Formats: sequence, C-alpha cells, structure tokens
Amino acid sequence: MDDGKIIDFATLCLGPKPNQFLVAPSGLCPRAKPHLAAPQFHLPPERVRDAFLRVAAHEPRVRLTAEQASTLSYTFVQRSLVLHFPDIISVQFFPEGEGFSTLSAYSRSVHGYFDLGANAKRVKDWLAKVRSALAR
Repeated sequence: MDDGKIIDFATLCLGPKPNQFLVAPSGLCPRAKPHLAAPQFHLPPERVRDAFLRVAAHEPRVRLTAEQASTLSYTFVQRSLVLHFPDIISVQFFPEGEGFSTLSAYSRSVHGYFDLGANAKRVKDWLAKVRSALAR
C-alpha cells in the first residue's frame, strides 16, 4: 500500500480498475483523464488547504499519512467501517493566477475491483464541505 507516499500528479497514471476517482485542473495530469474538473477558489491555496485539512480531520477513520508542506501535498488513509479496508486520498493545492487557487484530489481503493462509487462520493462530499467551510 502506498499510504505513506506523496504522489506526483504530473506523472499520475490511472489504473484499469473503476475503484478510483480523480479531480484535477486541466493539463495537470497529462497521463490521466480526470473524472471531474477541479474547482477554482478565490482564495490563496493555503486557505483552501487549511479548510481541507479541517474537513479531513473530522471525517471518520481518517488519518494523515504523509505531507510535503513545500508543495502543499498531503496523503490520507480512510478505512471502511466494517472491514477496515483502506482507501488512499492524495491532494495537492496550487495557486492559479493572482488571488485564486485550485487543487487536485485522487481517491482510490487498495483492495477490490469495484468501489460502488465510494471514492467519487468521498471526493465530492469533502469538496462540498470545503466550499461550505470557506463560505462562512
């Protein structure tokens, strides 16, 4: 399991299994087609990062396993409720023009072939919570 690693979105290749979900800005992942375009925030990336870290900290069975502050990159593991299967979530925050930022997020299951949409649901849910936290 690569739970301790920071990933490089510029070289990311998606696997053949449907148990993964990628959100990225256009052009960031030339070897992987994102499932969803990345949101843009009218805030510096550090503010978005702080909100994201707060959201992740309040999610059940989540732990931060790696961080690289210099690149605003983080990796988490969230375990399933019953069988404690690990899913890995990697995120990186980027400046995008003056006063704007965006992010990339890649959630994937370690075990199994199908995830029944769990990774997509997680990423969309966390992003909605980040937007809500930043709107306050």
